[in-house]
Amino acid sequence: MQIHGLDVEKSLSSLKTSAAGLAGPRQPGASRSSGRNRVEEVGRESLLVGLAREFTHFFAVTLWVGAALASWPTTSTRARAWPALAWPSWA
Repeated sequence: MQIHGLDVEKSLSSLKTSAAGLAGPRQPGASRSSGRNRVEEVGRESLLVGLAREFTHFFAVTLWVGAALASWPTTSTRARAWPALAWPSWA
């Protein structure tokens, strides 16, 4: 069934409900099987912890390691250009 294509009245009737929600004999059974319909506030993490997570996930760490390796001082003339390539990774 493509409920998103129906108008409001037809979609509610196909779900056997109304705009007011469940009422009558179906309501207690739904409350027992699914629990109360309520929105609970979720605890939030601190801004500092969130910022630390952004810099320490797997792909960020691989980027940090790649930039560090590209910045490593080398002796060959061709490899001296590598630190210049590392700056976009650090920025």
